[in-house]
Amino acid sequence: AAVELRTEDLRQLWLAWLTSAVGTGLVDGWWHQTRDDGLEPEKLVGDELPQIVAAVCRFALHGQPRTAIMAWQAMLVAAWDAGLLDPTPDTAHTISTSLRWRLTGEQLQEDLLGWATFLDDELCGHRMREKLDLDRLDLEPMGRGSPISDRVLVGGIADPLSDPRVPGLVLEARRYRRCEEPATTPRQAFSQVLAAPSSSGRRGTRDC
Repeated sequence: AAVELRTEDLRQLWLAWLTSAVGTGLVDGWWHQTRDDGLEPEKLVGDELPQIVAAVCRFALHGQPRTAIMAWQAMLVAAWDAGLLDPTPDTAHTISTSLRWRLTGEQLQEDLLGWATFLDDELCGHRMREKLDLDRLDLEPMGRGSPISDRVLVGGIADPLSDPRVPGLVLEARRYRRCEEPATTPRQAFSQVLAAPSSSGRRGTRDC
């Protein structure tokens, strides 16, 4: 029997492919594994694939609410960092021709970069709370005068050093804040969520 794919089905299929390619921000996609095997994935796929990725991501996310876009952020950043997302003027021209949109290369880059890097603490806290089955999870900015830039307020975890949900919380919070320094122990990891050192000015993001 024929199966009809809806727009949302196609969107989720593309997200699944993108996730398998670039991973979730933890260097866990086949793009990185190929490089670890001594190959150069950029040469294997050619120059056109990064432009195709940029075009399909634009198709998939245009007009979507922030709640939907946030689920794509880690993959968008990973694709950009890997060089697998390249919003060129030629890509914008292809999109404009296909959909009869007026879209410049600069607008395309601004859209994709904005989707990849926007911050919404309330929305992020809600997503992590539901995903990890927590009673409460809020991200609270501490202000410029404090050595701690953000505080994570958690309810439903009795012992953060033994609760199996803590590693997931640490990864989600640090990925959202674009923190890159690795932790070597559970205590250090949890402390870094609360008081991570400032990052090195990564594009479009806030310091950790």
